[in-house]
Amino acid sequence: MSAQNRRLSFQHREEELDLGVEWKAIQAALMKAGFHGRLAMKKHPLSERNQQIQLRWAQEHVNWSQDQWNSIV
Repeated sequence: MSAQNRRLSFQHREEELDLGVEWKAIQAALMKAGFHGRLAMKKHPLSERNQQIQLRWAQEHVNWSQDQWNSIV
């Protein structure tokens, strides 16, 4: 699903799918199956400095072995 579709409410899903059932029935079925709606967190964009720090860290660790990663955890 697209990022936009993931943020649709149960009511909007019912309108788009037109299954002939109320949105509350869709919500109940999805919740019973273990799906729960959550509000998307809003994040501030990373500063240029922090982007560079993260990029440098990723480049330094891109070739790490599984043993090296396991030693951190």
